[in-house]
Amino acid sequence: MIPELLEEWLAEHSFGMVNSSHRVGGGCINNGARLITSTGDRFFLKTNAHCPPDMFACEVAGLKALNVPGGPRVPEPYLSGPDFLIMEDLSPAQPSRDYWESFGRQMAELHTHTAEGFGFEGDNYIGSTPQPNPWVENGYQFYRDHRLNFQVELAARKGLLNRSEADAVMAISARLPELIPDQPASTIAS
Repeated sequence: MIPELLEEWLAEHSFGMVNSSHRVGGGCINNGARLITSTGDRFFLKTNAHCPPDMFACEVAGLKALNVPGGPRVPEPYLSGPDFLIMEDLSPAQPSRDYWESFGRQMAELHTHTAEGFGFEGDNYIGSTPQPNPWVENGYQFYRDHRLNFQVELAARKGLLNRSEADAVMAISARLPELIPDQPASTIAS
């Protein structure tokens, strides 16, 4: 089903009406579809009638943050609503011979865009699970408190980890400065 707001947006931008919609698999929480309009334009639509109302808006912010010159190709988001996101359709292509080398350079370029602290412009989601992104100067503290330990506590509360398993992960997260070299905050550290 095509959201009414999306139909209005397509008409306002001279893309016509949706001629065909083909389901695309691969996602675990959202429905995906490739749309082709009466003008021949292609779009990718994600929908989820049961997601947090700001989830797709947060995804738009994340996609925009990932779109840096020389970085990996990410789809351009066009419009989001509380239960959908319409974006550029990036059809799969055959990887070139130097695909992994090129992708590695693009990822390295993405991480050269640094910030004053670790965090993001707002909280967002990993799937539909809330992900806190407060600004913190210390990267070890950020990843310990707002990534590893936050997820461990969620998993323990849901009965997915027992207390000794949770304590083991937290013991490792307390050792991050020993295990990971110090590095500047990346603007995509969300």
